[in-house]
Amino acid sequence: MDRLIASNTVAVGSGDTAPATGTPGQATSGNPATNTPATVFPAYAWNAIQEEMIAILAAAGITPDRNNNAQIVAAIKALCGPGRLLNGGPTVYTAGATWNRNPATTFLIVEIQAPGGGSAGAPATGASQYAGSPGASSGSYAKVLLTAAQAGASQTITAGAPGAAGPTGSGAGGTGGTASFGSIITCPGGLGSSSYGPTGTTTSIQNAPSAAGLPTITAGIVLTSTPGNTGGYAIGTLTGVASAQGGAAPINGSTTSEGSGGRGTGIGASTSAVAGAVGGGPKIIVWEFA
Repeated sequence: MDRLIASNTVAVGSGDTAPATGTPGQATSGNPATNTPATVFPAYAWNAIQEEMIAILAAAGITPDRNNNAQIVAAIKALCGPGRLLNGGPTVYTAGATWNRNPATTFLIVEIQAPGGGSAGAPATGASQYAGSPGASSGSYAKVLLTAAQAGASQTITAGAPGAAGPTGSGAGGTGGTASFGSIITCPGGLGSSSYGPTGTTTSIQNAPSAAGLPTITAGIVLTSTPGNTGGYAIGTLTGVASAQGGAAPINGSTTSEGSGGRGTGIGASTSAVAGAVGGGPKIIVWEFA
């Protein structure tokens, strides 16, 4: 396309411009029955449409060509071409769902943070006793680059439940559920912790549970794959008891967010039993690109 080439035109920059006042409206062909006249399309309106299209070509670095009527399409493709993020941003899932691929997607990045394990409770203590539990481990995490062909048209997203808090007393915390993107990426949840005590020993150290297993990945380019992080040890003495942190979630390094392990418990002498803490929930993020 190009600017108008015809008799009775003026130089670019000298054409009519929009009036300073008036109410914006729409054109009409008129109606003789109601004595409504047809709109006389003013030159400034033609100029506005023309310059809008020229601006699109300029933004794309395309020189106007009066013999090419596909330049606007080419400009739009150049301005909105491969690599742009689709869907207005990533799609985030915290519950089971079905992912359906955008037809314009050529590749995608899938992040999966599995839920964390729950920590155990602590049994009641007598005089000169203490009890508690270590922090639970975080869920495993994976970040994978997939082509549209590898991802398929749709996938079932599984978002397992976080590990349950150990019941009041000496009950163990639960293991977090599995989070997955179809059968392509499967991330195990974090492990729950066990309680110790009541004890009256001078010092007691309770190991935290091991990390969740590594993710299973069957396609794509693996950007990150980690079993997650273990929680803190439970440490108690006759003079004080430490409440251990849960394992930090690999997705963001937080000990209090999705995927993190439940915080451990710790109680001193002559204290009623307490419950553990629930693990952080799952999070699945899908980034689709043209």
